[in-house]
Amino acid sequence: SATRLASDSSGRHSPWTARYACCEEAPWWQFWRSGYPPDCLSAEAKKLPAWARVGCGSVGFPSKMSLGGATECPEALPDFANARTAAGDVLCQRPRIWQRLRMRRTKLGFGLGGLVKPALECGDADGETTGVVAGDEETYETFGELMHPVISAVHGGFAPNQKHPTDLDFRNLIEAKFGPDGKFVQNVTFTTVRSVKGFRLPAAIEFEERREVEALVAKGLDALGGELGGTYYSLGGSRSQPARPQLPSKLAAKLQADGWAVAAPRSLLPVVAGVLRCWPDARGVFESRSGHVTVAVNVDEHVVITSNGGAADFAQVFRRMAETCECIRSIAVRLGKEFMRNDHLGFISGSPQNLGTCLEIRVEGTFPSLSRRNDFIEICDTLGLAAECSGGRFVLRSAVGKLGVSETFVANTVLHGVSQLVILEQQLDSGGSIEDLVVGMRRWGC
Repeated sequence: SATRLASDSSGRHSPWTARYACCEEAPWWQFWRSGYPPDCLSAEAKKLPAWARVGCGSVGFPSKMSLGGATECPEALPDFANARTAAGDVLCQRPRIWQRLRMRRTKLGFGLGGLVKPALECGDADGETTGVVAGDEETYETFGELMHPVISAVHGGFAPNQKHPTDLDFRNLIEAKFGPDGKFVQNVTFTTVRSVKGFRLPAAIEFEERREVEALVAKGLDALGGELGGTYYSLGGSRSQPARPQLPSKLAAKLQADGWAVAAPRSLLPVVAGVLRCWPDARGVFESRSGHVTVAVNVDEHVVITSNGGAADFAQVFRRMAETCECIRSIAVRLGKEFMRNDHLGFISGSPQNLGTCLEIRVEGTFPSLSRRNDFIEICDTLGLAAECSGGRFVLRSAVGKLGVSETFVANTVLHGVSQLVILEQQLDSGGSIEDLVVGMRRWGC
């Protein structure tokens, strides 16, 4: 496990390091020779725990199938019995898929071995449920025989012939009230992912490609003005953008605490998938002067955009996210590029879990009276919300999924659901009964 591996601070006797050292494609001296990617590990990578450092070389984490320098998937199906992932389940139930796909590669050279690496190496660790990671946009088509059932499993039966709608117009949001600002809802955060067409995705991207993605996205971020304007920082130690300021240590610590993996990976999955290769070259973070918009480049995905604000700013938080996306896209188009998107899967991500809207909405709130009820979680579920307690507050997220629904549909579900929780809380605070209200409640759109 990641915990056990982290206890080995030297990395020399870790089983993962041993596997890396015996792989002909991954020279052992990358772990100790001084230098900089792609030839050597960076000084920053060497500071990471052994279980993370093993994925920071130019070829990344070694697969069980690559021992001895093998370049193709073996004819025999590897053991996925204990993977407990959608991909592992599909391959165990339909092993002939492995035989049909094992020699295939996309035009950019991504193969089945890289695709199923998460299932083979870490199973369902860290909450990973798909067991696959896409290496480029074509992955979803070339390996469709595996990807379609995986996508269906993690996106509620989404079918291969279904279409995905897109709507990023904040004017299509419904009117809803969260009560007095800050009393019930303290913070609203929108996070979305974008990938740049024509490049490999983070699990397979090459050194110079990653730098091209960073340069393109940084130009788009430089074009942001007004309330969205800010500064793009290179991650500490990155040499790809020497004219850019380095990410301040205080900001890096704050972002890491907030869930951004800018200082170290937060789980084994990106290590195994190959996302940490050549760390931290060509990675960076943009922060607006207002602090309401943060954009990570080449950290987990090509682009991860986060917009946040107070309860009264829900529509404006949505608008800032959409405008940031559009500004980056317009610069990309001017340079002959575009975001990855199609009518079936919506916006493309390296993780099948993020397909479609690639959108997560997080609302932090307190409902002291309502949350004491035994059916609080059930009420949230009825309204299309997933709830979890964090530090005395409840974190509410949309439970309607990301694929097959538009951005405004997801946002309206959250708006409607949270506003209904506020109504219930206010009713309880005034000494009234909510039983009749609860019986009649439905999620938005039903």
